Amino acid sequence: MLSPVYCITIIHYLYKMSHSIIVSAFFFLFVSAGTMAQDTQRAIEYNNYIIKEQTKLISKGLEYMSFSVHSEDYNLVEKKRIELIDEIYASIKKIRKMPDFNGSNRLKNITIDVFHKYLEVYETDLIEVMGLKKQYRDSYTALEAYLKAEALVDIKLNNAVEKLANAQEHFAEQNNLKVEGSESSVVEDEVLEISQLSTYTRLVFLEYFEVSWKFHDMVNVLHERNGKLLNKKRELVVESAQQALLNLRGMRRFKNEKDYIGQTIDIIEYFYTLAQKDFAKVAMLFDKETLTREEADYINQVFRDYNANIEVLVYNWNLANQDLWRANVKEME
Repeated sequence: MLSPVYCITIIHYLYKMSHSIIVSAFFFLFVSAGTMAQDTQRAIEYNNYIIKEQTKLISKGLEYMSFSVHSEDYNLVEKKRIELIDEIYASIKKIRKMPDFNGSNRLKNITIDVFHKYLEVYETDLIEVMGLKKQYRDSYTALEAYLKAEALVDIKLNNAVEKLANAQEHFAEQNNLKVEGSESSVVEDEVLEISQLSTYTRLVFLEYFEVSWKFHDMVNVLHERNGKLLNKKRELVVESAQQALLNLRGMRRFKNEKDYIGQTIDIIEYFYTLAQKDFAKVAMLFDKETLTREEADYINQVFRDYNANIEVLVYNWNLANQDLWRANVKEME
């Protein structure tokens, strides 16, 4: 009976996370009135001056998003972030110079406060999110912290935008103005769709990561050659994979999606098969005092096959993720 040393060369692969670009659904209020008294005209112009600055920031935000999705040049993407921050500062400066309207500074001050929230996001929160992104591979808890921080930033922006929309509604009511639909509905739809895409890719990735982390945890105990412990770990992989597959198969695919969920399912199914079959046999072999050369060769072959297969699966998965984003985010010059 032989007890040769077998090699374990698990490839730790990287996942290109969904783009952590903070966008939110912005709602514009353009106002008009049935009668065009002088005060009414002034109120329209006052409100629309603010809308002009808001629209400018949204366009800059979409430009930043577009470059982050379609460009591989980090310096260029960072340049777009700085340009957006500069634009926000310029807009705040312009709004501060606005006079009060009929003795009220409510709309002006709320606009300044909302624009400062944008600054917090792009100057501070986004950097924090990127820092957490670098640590997400450390544990499932680290990933949850990253995704939670990203989601909280989305919430902050949504709340700020809603606050401004409510202030504009109040301004319209106070000045007997009629609220009309936005001329920028196309932009609104685009921004809302990106926000929904961000949520969708987070949900899919979370299903994948929970299984992959448990698989990683299983691999980490292999050096102990403890069949009972390995069985315990692989059963957790099997259970997690079954639930993830159930959840993913019940999800509705996103607009323009080719095969993002399909590629995610392929990887999880591969983890499931390895844990359910191959590692069950490895655990059984670990219970033996010594291994034959054929048995040791079998274990080595499991890992050789894994290293070869997972590279292809992850490559296809990352490509599907990139295609999904590029299909739903318009490329800008």
